Amino acid sequence: MFKEPIGPGQFVIGCHDAQPFTRFYGSVACDQPLDVSLTFSNDEVDDKGNPINDGNLGELHYDAQGARQLYDPAKQEQTGKIFSMIFGRWIRIEAKNIGNEAPTFLRLYVRGSVF
Repeated sequence: MFKEPIGPGQFVIGCHDAQPFTRFYGSVACDQPLDVSLTFSNDEVDDKGNPINDGNLGELHYDAQGARQLYDPAKQEQTGKIFSMIFGRWIRIEAKNIGNEAPTFLRLYVRGSVF
């Protein structure tokens, strides 16, 4: 849940732990175009050598891209689905508003499934 809509050029990021070799699938719905990406990391510790936890999960190096798609509300049936496989320990999903206005609604769901 957001406190306020993400304006043009702004983005929202979610991070979570994952299992290696995980399929991620989900859906996007919004009234503005979005740039949505799933990236992942295999870091075992942060740059300071600390073990990974909720406090430093966002500081990892999310170098590997699992999926990236440009969501177009006029083409919901083609661009509103997410499917990706990652080979990493940590996942980050980012949704950037590339439209001209703040959205009146934004729904972004991602679920994981281990083989």
